[in-house]
This record gives sequence, structure tokens and C-alpha cells, in this order.
Amino acid sequence: MTPRFLHPGTPAWTLVVVALLVASGLGALHTAPHGSLVPTWWPPVGLGIALLAMTSRRWWYVLVPAVGGATLLTNVVHEAPLDFSLVFTVLSMVQAVAGALVLRGRRHHGDVQLTTQDDVVDLGVAALCAATISAVGAALAGLVVDGPDSAFLFRTLFPAHLASALVILPALLPCRRPRLRHRARERLLQLGLLVLAIGVVFGPTQELNLVALPLPVLMWAAYRFGLRAVAWQILGATVAISLLTWAGHGPFTQAEGEALSAATIGGLTQAYLICLVALCIPVAIGVHTSDVLQRKLRSSRHLSDMTLSTTACMILVTDTAGTVVRANEAVRTVLGHAPDDVVGRPIWETIVPEEHRDLAIPMFENPDGSGVPATVEAPQRDVHGKEHRVLWTSGVVRDEEGNATHVVMTGLDVTVERQSSGLVENLLGAALDTAIIGLDTRGRVTLFNTGAEKMLGRGADEVIGSSFVDVLDPDAFAAWAVGVGGEATFATLVDHLVEAPPSDWEWRSAPRAGVPLRRVSMALSPVTDHYGNLIGYLCVGTDVTDIHATAELLITALEKERQVVGHLKSLDTAKDQFVSTISHELRTPVTTIVGYSEMLTDGELGHLSPAQAKALEAITRNGDRLVSLVDNLLALNGLAAEGPTWDRDPVDLREVLRAAETEIGSLVDRRSLAVSFESPDTPVRVVGDVPTLTLALTNLLSNAVKFTPDGGQVRCLLDTQGAEARVLVHDTGMGIPEDEQHRLFERFWRSTTAQRNEIQGTGLGLSTAQTIIHAHGGRIEVESNERSGTTVTVGMPLSEADGSTRR
Repeated sequence: MTPRFLHPGTPAWTLVVVALLVASGLGALHTAPHGSLVPTWWPPVGLGIALLAMTSRRWWYVLVPAVGGATLLTNVVHEAPLDFSLVFTVLSMVQAVAGALVLRGRRHHGDVQLTTQDDVVDLGVAALCAATISAVGAALAGLVVDGPDSAFLFRTLFPAHLASALVILPALLPCRRPRLRHRARERLLQLGLLVLAIGVVFGPTQELNLVALPLPVLMWAAYRFGLRAVAWQILGATVAISLLTWAGHGPFTQAEGEALSAATIGGLTQAYLICLVALCIPVAIGVHTSDVLQRKLRSSRHLSDMTLSTTACMILVTDTAGTVVRANEAVRTVLGHAPDDVVGRPIWETIVPEEHRDLAIPMFENPDGSGVPATVEAPQRDVHGKEHRVLWTSGVVRDEEGNATHVVMTGLDVTVERQSSGLVENLLGAALDTAIIGLDTRGRVTLFNTGAEKMLGRGADEVIGSSFVDVLDPDAFAAWAVGVGGEATFATLVDHLVEAPPSDWEWRSAPRAGVPLRRVSMALSPVTDHYGNLIGYLCVGTDVTDIHATAELLITALEKERQVVGHLKSLDTAKDQFVSTISHELRTPVTTIVGYSEMLTDGELGHLSPAQAKALEAITRNGDRLVSLVDNLLALNGLAAEGPTWDRDPVDLREVLRAAETEIGSLVDRRSLAVSFESPDTPVRVVGDVPTLTLALTNLLSNAVKFTPDGGQVRCLLDTQGAEARVLVHDTGMGIPEDEQHRLFERFWRSTTAQRNEIQGTGLGLSTAQTIIHAHGGRIEVESNERSGTTVTVGMPLSEADGSTRR
């Protein structure tokens, strides 16, 4: 754990930064070519940009002057002219800020990293921007202040600062280490060869121009060891080359036996360093990207294999010529063909029946897949000769250029469904005396069977779409409505007849007066889908003397359907129990992970490197998210059961406020927010349970912190109002769109604001808080305007006595 006196912004930390910048600057000046006013490279450029880019902007007021002060101190120690020293001081601060802003873009300082080719482009732009500012600024100053020529300043400063930024930044910026397998002996061999190559190229007795010799060795590191290794090797090589060149060795100090000028030596060395970075860093990034893509490809293939093996549908993947390249296990389950026997053979030799092969072969004659039908239903025989009715759905897979590469065929065995469908169609079309009329939720006729046509003497085409009440005799219907105290509408029929015993009604054959009437025993039943949602009604009418048994059979069928719905609800309950069990099982290991992470972070098990500390911080943060998720799931499950099982004792809400403040401490520490808590001096007691109330208030405060950008305010106020304890959580954050606020308390629902700003969360916080507050007999209200902040008000009845009860 970093000592407090070395935290950003402290005097000791600032002195360390200044010392680092001064030491690197003096070292660079010391190794400048003899006779040159400008060193071969200027490390403070890259150091300053990296420090600002990876540090919160609230510390820039310390860092920017530190960068300038270090530059000024370096020039004073080097006895540079005061006027140019002041100019370089200002330019160093400006170029560091400009380079950091280019690297940061709109990202958080913790997100600055070097992992993609776009990041390499940002690094190059940042380096060019910093070098241009420094060189142009110095050249303009040269026009005003007596000193070196402006053109000379630009030619020497620009490549020196560009090379410095390109060498320093890759070594300091965070990057992900690729999962490449190599041995320590290989790294030692590569490093030894690099040292040897630099020694040979820049050695004192070198006469041959072998400047390209270190490049393949560095490329080896880029391919095998990743970005971090090659970046630090380039940095080490830069230091070695600068020292050897300063000593007068290497190919850049003379040409054809004659010594080169200091400016030429510096320019050649800088160009050489820039080439090393430009060639090796993109290669290392490419290797990392390739490694990530390969892992994603393996994961995607594993997911595809799992999907193929677990789905009940038959899945066949063929090439454009019809040869099967993949088949899942369902092919064996439905048709009896082993996947290994199908793969590698044309589909018409195994799956397609012999009598249909002449139809299947032309489907694959066109390479673009245009001959493959989207859907086709056909009979199939399995290996035992049993016939199945299979619905095939096909899709053509195309590459980025639109060329067909594969055909994916999904086969669903619909034998049972088609038999059932045929049975229902035959039942509805049979010449029965029973009228079966399907209705939508508004009472419009959607189904009119043959029995109904026979009973009323009207065709289905004539009746479908009309109102069901037109079938009833209006006078008898009006008299019945008066008797039940309602109006003669379909809604009144639903209120009194749905799931009621059959009753006798007068039906007429046409919606006009004077037509013959039929006495019909009518029953009205609701129709629901598999999820229990009402989708319509079913009216079954028979002559009083005719087949009651048919009507009872249909009612029984509907009862069985309701039993299926009940069974599905039981399965849903089992799912909730499963979630509860898994949540309990996850609670202990996740808590253990967080505990050990905190012990490691506190240094109780040994000193950590910065990279390890950062990794542990990510583990702890995500562990805390898992603990919060498990706590919310357990709270929701416990409160959704037969009744809450927590203790109901007099609770001082000030204690809950203090506990919640402690819980969100880790979130606030990493943010630049003004967070305040206000509570009265006297106890505010309610009847409830401290842990669950703390969880509810922590969820509200966590939302306020997450949805409030840096620089905002979060305020938590506890007071009393009449016989009610009141807690207000107010923030100045993003707010919630008005048209989405009606869904705030839905489980797993997240606003478009949260999704657009990529704010992490599960959508359980407000739902859990509402459930807990309601279980305590309280209320919770939300007032919010988009981009104007949110206020959550929680009200709970004050405790009248200090006695404790339990449920």
C-alpha cells in the first residue's frame, strides 16, 4: 500500500516527480553530442505527458508546475541562458498538457492504455503534438531572444522531443500482457543477443554500418514477449546508444573516416530511435490483438459447440456444395444418424430421403446459396424407418464481401404438433351440433366452427370479425343485464359468465329482428398462453338436449391447460429457489475473495508492485460488485417469500446512515464528489432491521454516486416530519428521462442514460430498496429531471415504543 506522504499532490510526491524529471533531463544533457546545444533525446517530454495522462486532472495544478519547475531547474544547473530557460519552461508545461490531452481524449485517466492500433495512433499524435509545440515555440522565441538560429532550433528540437516521447510513453503507459508461452531461457537469450547487437553496432572499433542488426532482435521480443518487454528494451537501447554515441562510438559519429557535426549526429540518432519505435511497437500491439482475437475465437467456437450439443433442434452446417461440415447430437436423437457419419458427406446421401434427393441436389448448384429455400417442411425417415415430419429452416452465411461460405440448416421435429393440429382442425371442422366460437379480449369473433355454422345457419366468413353480442337475442340480453345490475355489453358477460356454470341463452341466426331463435346452453372460458396471460375467450354452445359431453371435454382440456400453467408457475418458483441457493453459495467464496484482496492491498501479506496493486484494486472492486449483487438477490428472495425473516427492533436511523456512509466509502474515495451526510442530534427510531435498511440506503447512495459525474454533489439528509422518519438522497447527476421513470422499480431494468454512459449496474438497486422499505411499512418516491439530478425520498413510521418483536 502506498504511504500517505507519497500520494499525488503531497509535497514529498511532488519532490519525487521533480527529482525524476531533473535527473532524466540532466542525464540527457550530459550525453548530448559534443558541441550540440540540444541532447539526442529529452526524457522529460515523455515523462511529463505520461504523468499527466495517467493522473486525475485535480492533481494537474501540482503536476504542471512540477514539470515546468523541473525544466527550469535543469536548465539552471546546466547554466543555460535565463531567457531561453524561461521559454523552455513554459513550452515544457504546454507540450506536456497538450500531449496528455491527446492521449486522454474523453477517457478517464484510469482508462489510458496502449492495447490497440488506435492507441498507437493516439500515442504518435500526442508525440507529434508535443514535439511541434516545443520546436515551433522555441523557433519563434529565437526570433525575439538573442541565441541560436530559429531554423536550427526547430530542426534539432523537433526530432529530439519526438523521439523522446515515442521511446518513453510505450514503457510507461498501461498495457495488457498477451498470453504467450515462452521460457525464461529464451528471454535471457534474446536479451543477451540485443546487448551483443548494440555492442557490435555502436562499439568503439566498429567500422561496418550494421545499424539494422538490433532490429530483428527487438522484433523477436515484440513477437514473443509482448509490448511491455519490447518497450523497456527500446528504452534501455536508447540509453545505451546515447551513451555510446556521446562517447564518440557507433556509425553516427563519422562518415568515411571524417567526424560528423553534432547536429548530424543528433539527427541520425533520433531518426534511428524513431524507426525502432515505429517498427516494433505496432508489431507488439498486433501480436497482442491477434492473441485476444484467437482467445475470442476459441471462446466463440466453444460456445458454438455448447449450443450445438444442448439444443433439441437438429443443426447441420454445410458448405456451399452441400457437404456437411458440422452436425449436432440432436441428429442422432431424432433421426438416428451419428454426427461423425454425417460430417464430410453430401447432405442428400444421409439426411435427405432417397425419393427427395433429386430435389435437394439442385439447391446447392448455385455457389451464392440462392437455391437454398428459407423454410421447407418435409417427411423424414430415421434409420429405423419411422417417419417424422421435420420443419427445416435454412440461412446462408456470408463473408464481409457478401460471398456465401456456409449454409446453416435447423430441423425441428413437428410430428406431434402437426398431428395435434390436424386433430384440432378435424374437430373444429366436424359436423357437430356443438358451437365453438373463439373471441378476442374485446369480444370480436375470431373462430367460428362448423357446429356454430350449422346451429345459426351462417357462414364463418360472415360472422368472423363481428361482435359476439350480435349473436345474442337483444331483448333477452338486456333483461339479463338489468337483473345483474349492469349494461348489455361484452364486459358484463365476461364479469358474470367466465368460468361460471353453463347457462341457457337465446341465440339468433342473424343480427336483425324477427329471425329464428335457438335455445343454447352457453359456457364462456378464458384462454391464456403458457405464461398465464389472457389472450381471448372460448364460447362453447350446445342445444340443451344435445352433446353436453363434447362441451365438458373441451372444458376439461382447458382445465388441463390451466394445470400446465400452474406447473409452469411451480417451475418458476423452483427457479427462484435455485437463485436463492446459488446466491447463498456464492456469498461465502465472494466474501472470502474480497477479504483476501483487501488483506493483500493493505500489505498484510507482503509488499505489492504498482501493477499488482492495480490488479488487486480491480479484483476488490468487482468482488464488491458481486457481494452487492448477491446481497440484493438474497434480500429480494427473502422478502418475496412468505414473509420477511429479519428482526423487527427499534432502530436508530442515524446508525443506518453511518453504516451506509461506510459502505459507499470505497466508491467515493475514487471520485471527485462533494458527499455530505446530515442527521439530527437526537435518535430517530423506527421498527426494523439494521442490515436490510442499510442495504436499501446503500443502494440509493451507490446510484447517486455512480450517476453523478466528478465535480458534482451527493447529499443525504435524515430528519423527521410529523410521525414519519424521512431520508432524502439528493444528487446533481445525470437524472432520469421522464418517459422512463414509470419503470424505475422494475427488476433488472436500466435507464437509457445508464446504458448510453456505460455505467455498470444490475438494475436491482431501486427494486431491492423499494421492496425493503415497503416491507418496513414505509414509502419511497423519486423525483428526477434529465441532466438536472435526482432526489429519492424514503419515509418510514416512527417507533412508538422500544420493545422488540420478531417475525
